Order: sequence, then C-alpha cells, then structure tokens
Amino acid sequence: MRANLAEREVIYGELMPWDSPNCGMDEYWAHCYPYEQDAVTGENVTLHVDIRNHSSVEREAVCCPVLPKSWDVNIEAKSAMIKPKNDGRISFTFTVPNGIETGKVIVPIELTYDNRDLGQFREAMLNIKVKE
Repeated sequence: MRANLAEREVIYGELMPWDSPNCGMDEYWAHCYPYEQDAVTGENVTLHVDIRNHSSVEREAVCCPVLPKSWDVNIEAKSAMIKPKNDGRISFTFTVPNGIETGKVIVPIELTYDNRDLGQFREAMLNIKVKE
C-alpha cells in the first residue's frame, strides 16, 4: 500500500505545477473560516483565510477579500510567511455598512501563493442582517 501511495505521489507531482503534489490533491489547502457566517449591518465581521503549506520550504501567501463595490469599504491585502508543512492564517476585520440589502453575499478571496496569482481562488458567505 505504501509503495502504491508513493507511486501516486510521483505521478501527481508530474501533473501538478506545485513543488508538492499535496497542493493539488488537498482541495482545502486554502479556505475561509468560517465559510459562512451571519453579519449585522453597522457591526464588525472577521474573516480568516487559512492556508496549509505542503511544501518543504517557507512560502508567502497574500490575500484580500473582494467586497461588493456598493459597500465602499477598502480592504488592503495582507500577507503571511508560512513555515514548511504548517498552517498559516490571515485575518481581516471590517465593518458591514448600514443601509445595504439583507441576504446572502458571496465574498471572493483573491490569493497569491508563492508569487503565483491565483485570482479569486476561494470565497466566504455572509448572511447580512439588519441591526435590531
């Protein structure tokens, strides 16, 4: 069984553009936490982007949530150096504007990993509610 897994790792390594095939096999190596949360207008919300570095060397991750333009909220990208075979976390806190529509809002996350621009690679969901 171990020989079979080792052979698969070599084959996946040839297929994947990463230095570790686990980045290609682990679809959650970058994800938002929480994936879905309630957000109340006029209050802060915190979104975490968790990133696993499967590589044997330190890697830089840069990310930024892309909020709806109508919110007129500016968020700067943040970065983290993630140690080999470890997890990193980049956190963002922002205020949900008053006067926006309630309902579900998808927030794409732009991600650059190891100098590779992956575009809007992950997303989170906010359930917008009005402050009572």
